[in-house]
Amino acid sequence: MHNIKYTNQSRQFRYSAVFKRFHQLPGIKSIGNMILDPVWALEMHKTGANELMHVIRGNVVLRIGNSRLKARPGDTLLVPVGTMHRDEFDLSAGLEVFYVFFDWPPSKDYFRLVPPKDVPRFCAPVAAEISKLCDRMQIGLDAGTETDQLLIGSYMHNILLLILREALRVDARNNHDNRLHHGRVLLAEARQYIDLHYAEQISLDQIADTLRISHFYLSHLFSRENDFSFVEYITQVRMQKAKDLLAAGAKNVSEAAYAVGYNDSNYFSKVFHRYFGVSPHAVRCGLSGRAARKIAK
Repeated sequence: MHNIKYTNQSRQFRYSAVFKRFHQLPGIKSIGNMILDPVWALEMHKTGANELMHVIRGNVVLRIGNSRLKARPGDTLLVPVGTMHRDEFDLSAGLEVFYVFFDWPPSKDYFRLVPPKDVPRFCAPVAAEISKLCDRMQIGLDAGTETDQLLIGSYMHNILLLILREALRVDARNNHDNRLHHGRVLLAEARQYIDLHYAEQISLDQIADTLRISHFYLSHLFSRENDFSFVEYITQVRMQKAKDLLAAGAKNVSEAAYAVGYNDSNYFSKVFHRYFGVSPHAVRCGLSGRAARKIAK
């Protein structure tokens, strides 16, 4: 098995050693279909083994501490050994489940990665695969040979790994979404800083230090979200500000250049002409028609 890395902004875990322990098959203690006794819905209880409950008929709310986990037919729930819980369901409608009580040496590590409250509601293909594996366990139970018992353990093992894979996928998507959101917040703060300080000699390093992130990451954010660089963004802001000043007649060309952070008015004029296609002097003197539309773009 390849080393598996799990990364967020502050930590990085290597799970390869833990995952090797997951190679072990679980030991099945008890298995079968069950119509739940009402006492399980009324009183908190715990089992002496890990528990899988696959809902066949009815709806249930698994209460563990402050968590309320809803499940309907086709859903699967897990309860670690020794966990106090209650299976709440409509007593008049009843609840039928396929259950498996099992021992598994790496279960503590497993439930650190897959807490019961985080067991996802699976997409249809995964839920269907788990249902098929439950059916196969029942067939093997009816046959009763030693090979069938071994197969039952392998089916249960397969279910546990399917659940693990889906839980990690959900976690990875959430982390990705969080990183995207955090990056967009940082980029908005960087833009705000530029809008306030565009007339100064600001640099990527200066803004990155202000935001307490690396200049490499900030550069990546500008390229990823804007499709242009940090320098291009500052130029865009400065040119637009300069155009507004010149069009309003508030500044001459030299004054406008200085007001947006350029000490050399000749260089400013070249950048302005390259950016808008007309000179800053022409904008200050006033344009109409086609040239004005060109600048507005």
